[in-house]
Amino acid sequence: MIKHIVLILMILAFGLNVKAQDASKGNFGFGIGLDYGGFGTRFTYLPTPTIGLFGAFGYNLASLGYNFGAQFKLPSKTRATGYFTGMYGYNGVLVVSGSINSKTTYYGPTIGGGIELNSRKNEKNFWSFELLIPFRDAQFQKDIDALKSIGASVSSPLPIAISVGYHIKF
Repeated sequence: MIKHIVLILMILAFGLNVKAQDASKGNFGFGIGLDYGGFGTRFTYLPTPTIGLFGAFGYNLASLGYNFGAQFKLPSKTRATGYFTGMYGYNGVLVVSGSINSKTTYYGPTIGGGIELNSRKNEKNFWSFELLIPFRDAQFQKDIDALKSIGASVSSPLPIAISVGYHIKF
């Protein structure tokens, strides 16, 4: 379902012909969270002022994590711009050490919302803060339950994720 939403947003982004309110055509950022592949980077292309298409990769404590998706920015005349996002890629990881050594990355859709907070000193830079809801594969919970059944100490994952990043517009 979320893959279809992301695909529709991508098609709309290329189909819309909207005059730019901002000369920026994209941005490059560093951050922590699902939309940065863990600890990593994100490149966002803005075909219109309200649609952003992004790809990200980073290290997620188990392997190379990646995500790709779209953002829909809400119109704003202030320093803060809200947006909705949908993506597909890494959205869960299990790292087990001790008598059992295992690292597994899980993939699936994620949706959420965030805010871009433009810098007062330099309008080409901004902070991004997001609250994300990952839709994890059932295998993720099965693997957690299996680890618990053999005595491993495993914390249940939170149903939400948070990400923070710093971006430079180009």
